[in-house]
Amino acid sequence: TRPPISHVFMRTAASESASALRGSGHLLSLLAVDWKGDSSGSSAAEAQCARLSEGRISPLPLADAVQALVASRDAAPLAVRALAVRVLRVHTAADSGMLLCLLLPLVQAIAHESHLPAPGPLASLLLESAIGNAELECSLYWMSHVEAQDGLRAAKEAAVYASLRKLLLERLDPSMAAELRAQSDCVAALTRATAEVKAAPDRPARVQRLRSLFAAGEALSSLASPPQPLTTPLRPGRRLGGADVSLARVAKSAL
Repeated sequence: TRPPISHVFMRTAASESASALRGSGHLLSLLAVDWKGDSSGSSAAEAQCARLSEGRISPLPLADAVQALVASRDAAPLAVRALAVRVLRVHTAADSGMLLCLLLPLVQAIAHESHLPAPGPLASLLLESAIGNAELECSLYWMSHVEAQDGLRAAKEAAVYASLRKLLLERLDPSMAAELRAQSDCVAALTRATAEVKAAPDRPARVQRLRSLFAAGEALSSLASPPQPLTTPLRPGRRLGGADVSLARVAKSAL
């Protein structure tokens, strides 16, 4: 039995589209493919031809590789993301500063990798690049933490970031892992202190309450005179040696 004319037309159009895709050799065009197409019709033909073209993608500018990583989803095959990561690896191999500048969108793009706890291609690159670079280690840890705490993220995506942080801590030098845990304790203490300060009725009372929190046994007592200098999450190159309680202030804020 001959297939309906509409099916023949769709398959022909898909073949022509896939031929153009192979000729262009451009990774970004793979993002327009309907990878979840059913077993028949134009979507399946398009996806099959796109898979055949993956190995013939021409070199990409760095910006296109980043865009491909940020825009792609789990529906696209792992090879599409792996191609973009290879481009990213080449561009950032000798310049960790470039990777640091791109880190936030790349960390956000890891939400699309459902391969953790076995890391996907992008997570693997970031983990490999971070080890031995204190600024990258610290930034990757905290950006992952912030993304995991984002209330708009699905539970599956939050789990990806939790796995990423776990893998990072396992691979770090023990002293750096201890520093990151100390930073986490510091942030937790500041969070508790913020809630207590907000409960005071006015600014003078808030300043007084803030300063009292540095006393022994209070939420911020460990920051008044830490046993060793503490690196700060926002500026890993700087260390906190202690706090001058007399200078503690409460800034005006609408939060």
